[in-house]
Amino acid sequence: MKIYYIALILLTVSCSSKDPKMCECLSAGKKLNDHSAKILSNGITKKDAAMMKRLKNEKKLKCADFQTMSGEEMLKKSEGCK
Repeated sequence: MKIYYIALILLTVSCSSKDPKMCECLSAGKKLNDHSAKILSNGITKKDAAMMKRLKNEKKLKCADFQTMSGEEMLKKSEGCK
């Protein structure tokens, strides 16, 4: 009986824990989206273009592990970041 409870606790913890790499990826994507919206509203400068390039590279690096992940799996992983 104890084994059942331990397995249940481990399952609950593993399903509800957040993935820090996924959260970093989502954060990088949000920064990129926010900057893109700013550019669309205000126009682009050389400084904005450089920042956009930096943010794209940052997102690419932080999200590399998730490029081949299915949408459903990505949604499950991202739930812990909210």
